[in-house]
Amino acid sequence: PALPLASALAMDKPMAKRLMKDAGITVADHQIVTREEMTKSGVMDAPFVIKPLNEGSSVGVSIIHEIDHFDPDAAEWSYGEQVMLEEYIAGRELTVAVMGDLALDVTEIDTQQGFYDYNAKYDHRAKTEHLIPVKISQKNMKIVLSTAFKAHKLLRCRGVTRSDFKFFNNKFYLLE
Repeated sequence: PALPLASALAMDKPMAKRLMKDAGITVADHQIVTREEMTKSGVMDAPFVIKPLNEGSSVGVSIIHEIDHFDPDAAEWSYGEQVMLEEYIAGRELTVAVMGDLALDVTEIDTQQGFYDYNAKYDHRAKTEHLIPVKISQKNMKIVLSTAFKAHKLLRCRGVTRSDFKFFNNKFYLLE
């Protein structure tokens, strides 16, 4: 059966991750839980990432480094009853833009915000650098460009997309 066209208005992170994993793209391990389940200890070992299921631009994303300091009841959450908990991948943050049938280039993100969150992306006062050219091997450059392009086509995206990666231990993890 044909897949629905992906759009900014209909982002479905769990479905996208499942399709990418099934296609052989390395993604971070994750689980979908309710807010109530998230409050129970042992759901996922820290560090981990909390994500809304259907938001972009890192809206609602949090990194929990120590479970002892995590109070889910205090966390503001207006993104639905379900939550994506994703393993935290250390490493370099890379992003690849794809426009139509062309993966454009790889950009490394270096931010003092802790991670490339909404403010690091859009607040001009944030101390974020976009580094081009990225210092990786030509082989890895080809891998990350082709992976972004593969994800773009797999999800039947149109126009311009951005794929966010973590590069750790010489391996790429497609986050979104």
